Amino acid sequence: MAKDERFLKYCLNTNILKFVEQLIGSQFALWNSSFFAKPAHNGFATPWHQDGQYWPVKPLATCTVWLAIDDATEENGCLRFIKGSHKDKKLKEHSRNNSKSLTLHQELKKNELDESKSINLILKRGQISLHDVYMIHGSKENTSSNSRRAMTMRFMPLSSKFDHNFVFDSNPSFKIDKIYPANI
Repeated sequence: MAKDERFLKYCLNTNILKFVEQLIGSQFALWNSSFFAKPAHNGFATPWHQDGQYWPVKPLATCTVWLAIDDATEENGCLRFIKGSHKDKKLKEHSRNNSKSLTLHQELKKNELDESKSINLILKRGQISLHDVYMIHGSKENTSSNSRRAMTMRFMPLSSKFDHNFVFDSNPSFKIDKIYPANI
């Protein structure tokens, strides 16, 4: 099934929406939600990147809520962030990496980040993380016997526009066809 609107109840959770409002204001819309899964022993790595490299939102502004469905640990490929990397509000230079062991093919060029400032985001099942569209992040592969699954919810302020004619690079047949306003 390509989409299941029953998951909207998670995206419209009042507590989550209050966190989003603190970051992007009270007028915002949910424009995407998706699942990420790293199966035990074979979950691919996600290279260092900024989400804004992928999204047709102008002006570029998005808050991502990352909900841990399983515990996220270093062993099973938890998210990693570069501390403070979002503060200059700029997209850094990315290049294409066609490695079959990666979840994404756009990755930051090595000279665009200081990996010594990376932080592992260890989360318990049910905990959330919020990050900005400019935050540099990625994750290592899953080397554990436990899966690492998460749901993401992406919100943008109503002052931004989503280009519905954009076709996502990773799946040319997929288009976002609805935006659900969040009124809290």
